[in-house]
Formats: sequence, structure tokens, C-alpha cells
Amino acid sequence: MSQPRLSIILLTLNGGQPLANTLDAIAAQDLAAGPSPLPPPEIVAIDSGSRDGTLAVLRARGLEPHRIPSEQFSHGGTRNLGARLAQGNWLIYLSQDAVPAHPRWLANLTRHLHDPQVAAAFGRQLPPAGMDPIGTFFLEQTYPPRAFRHAPTPPGAERTSIQRIFFSNVNAAIRKEVWARCPFPEDLIMSEDQAFARAALAAGYSLVYDPEAGVTHGHRYSLPQLFRRQFDSGYSLRGIAGDSFAEVARLGLDYVWTEMRYLARGGHWAHLPYALLHEAVRSLGFAAGRNGHRLPDWLRPRLSLHSHYWTTRHG
Repeated sequence: MSQPRLSIILLTLNGGQPLANTLDAIAAQDLAAGPSPLPPPEIVAIDSGSRDGTLAVLRARGLEPHRIPSEQFSHGGTRNLGARLAQGNWLIYLSQDAVPAHPRWLANLTRHLHDPQVAAAFGRQLPPAGMDPIGTFFLEQTYPPRAFRHAPTPPGAERTSIQRIFFSNVNAAIRKEVWARCPFPEDLIMSEDQAFARAALAAGYSLVYDPEAGVTHGHRYSLPQLFRRQFDSGYSLRGIAGDSFAEVARLGLDYVWTEMRYLARGGHWAHLPYALLHEAVRSLGFAAGRNGHRLPDWLRPRLSLHSHYWTTRHG
């Protein structure tokens, strides 16, 4: 095949030093490390109203961001805009605070796209320095050290489980021709990446997870933030994943049991009470989101981490 063109798409908002670290790690990539040398990637930056030094950080590295008003941002729509602006035929989605862990990150992430049957690949997320044991467990459990591949969805399949469509565009490479067939939905609060995964698998493609394409990335949410984020996740996934309430509950209980053992074996006894509270809040938020369509219109924005979604899309 002809040499691919690469476009790294960065959505920025008050990125600060983490964004600078991400850009420096991109510049340090070994483009000759993969199965064939990669051309220097273009970087498409879309800024949605930064008020810190983000624009200066980008311009110091020769990048002129495409700027949009903050109220125009959406997880799916802005990523679609990035794809339209990109010149490359391989789209690399990277969060502004996801710092490539080593110089082979880009080569490892994109090597799977040489297989025309692969729609996209995504990489591991490693805990940043100082991450607490609860956050570290979440990342280790969600992004394990073993690779896996999601096979295409069989024709006629009625349901797709959450585990089957797991995919994250925090750190992902997508074939642009597949994106054109399966663009990110623009009417979701979040989980646009898992909606893409479902569509790509249904279209006959595979998805690859490569732990050797790692980035350092993690968030520390307060309990109210955690509830609101999980509310948005549950509300979005309600129309994407086909798991029953019992199946979701079983996955949740298995996760909590494994987490308690992880904390106990690691000697993190002091974290056990908070971990139970943390998981209870996470579960309540997700359950509320799954049933969000039954809640009154005035309540949903108050439970959501993205309240602007409801005012700009739901009146």
C-alpha cells in the first residue's frame, strides 16, 4: 500500500503544562520504529475557548489552532470537525493531557492499520505519577497489559455488550475511510467512541487494543463529579450497548470484588471504606443515567457533568 498520511487531532481547552508535555512527546516519536517508516504527522488542534496559555503553547510549536466557541463543542461533533480538517488518511485521536509514554507510541498504535480489515486501534492508559490506588486499579483493570482484538459483529446480532464495544479515543488511530462510513454521532453527551466502535464492528471491521501504545493519562474526580460523569455515561450508553440491568450489575459487582482484593493485597486498607463509597456513587450515577429518559427535563441538567448539552440540544 502507499505510504499513509497521518493527522494527530488534539482538542484543547486550558491545556496548560500537560498539553506542552503531550506535544513534546509527539515531537520525540521515532517514526522509523514501525513495520515501515512513518511520515511526519500533521497536528490538527481545535481549541474551544482556552483562557490560559494554551494558544501560546501551540503557536510556540508552529501550530495555529482552529478556534470554535465553547458552546459549539461536543465530543462527537468536534472530533468529526477534526477529521474533516485533517489531510491524513489515518486519524490519530489524542487527548490534550494524554502523554505518549515512549518514542514508539505512534509506530505501535498505527502498525495495525496496515491490515485493511482493522478499522481502528487504541492504546493503553497508564496512571500518572501520584495517582491514588483506586484510580490506579481502574486504569489497570480497564486497560490491561494484554492485547486483544474485537472481531466484527456477526450479521443479525440483536445486542452488543458493553465489553464488545469497548474503545477509547483518548488514544486511538482510526482509518479515515472507516470514519467516513461511521462518523461519531453528534447527539450524544459522551461515549461517542463506543458508538463508533459499535458501528465499525457492525460494518464488518475489527478493532485492536495494543498495550504497547501507551500514554500516561488519568483523572481525579470528586464524588459529585464522579456521579455526574457516570450519569452522562449511563445516559449515552443506554442507546448503544444492549446489556440488561442484571448483566450490568454483575459486571459492577465483579469489578468491586476484584478492587477490594486488589486494595487488600496491596496493603491499602485505609482506602477500602472510601473505595466502597466511590463505587456506590459510580453505580448510582450510571443507574440514574440509564434511566435518565424517565427523569423530568429540569432534573437532567442538574445531574449531568455537561449541563450545556441539555440547553443547546434539548431546550
